[in-house]
Amino acid sequence: NYNAHVNRDRFIGGYGYEKTTSSNIELKASVLGRYTTKVNPYGTSNNYKGYKEENGMGVSLLASALKTKSLNDSWDLQTELSLMHLKDNNNLAEWESDPSSLTLVVPMRYDLAFDADQTFASTSLILTNNENLRFEAQIGVNHRNRLTEGIVFIEDSLSVLQPEDYNVDKNHTTFLPRIGFSYMPTESVSLFGQFSTGFSDPTAFELVDNETLLPAELDSEKSVGQ
Repeated sequence: NYNAHVNRDRFIGGYGYEKTTSSNIELKASVLGRYTTKVNPYGTSNNYKGYKEENGMGVSLLASALKTKSLNDSWDLQTELSLMHLKDNNNLAEWESDPSSLTLVVPMRYDLAFDADQTFASTSLILTNNENLRFEAQIGVNHRNRLTEGIVFIEDSLSVLQPEDYNVDKNHTTFLPRIGFSYMPTESVSLFGQFSTGFSDPTAFELVDNETLLPAELDSEKSVGQ
């Protein structure tokens, strides 16, 4: 009834590399790229209508090194270093209705570009007796930068949409400790525990408030896992 649908095309490609050196160091590296477009006419009802176009591209890089050392016949110590970088770029534009179906100029609601970069580095120690006990401790740091810029259209006192420049730059640095253990008193029973911290950044879908049609300017969510 409302002609609401989404048409999305997505292309993904990547490459991975693994190698174990003569000194028993496991090296891993990978790169992943993506490109996506989306057309979203999401309704023609009086109270919920609009037309949105979105496209974006991104790349992620990951590298890690793992070293295992035998302390004795029972215990092994592993050390790991990891480095990850992600970059995303999204463009979002929305009109009050499908601009291709009308000869008139369709009022625009916003035209925004969303750029996000983040870098994560971590190091960890893993102590295990290779039978029934394992301890792990990790410390990581994540730095993120999100820049949103473009044009938003806001009604003036005469209810006429007026364009306004929009530019918001947000930076976050988060420390991410994690500790955990697992213990198997028997072959059929496993006990484990973990404590960690984390975060969740707003996605491109959450960039604009659905009710006000203005950028939401959301901060990152923080979490503690136990």
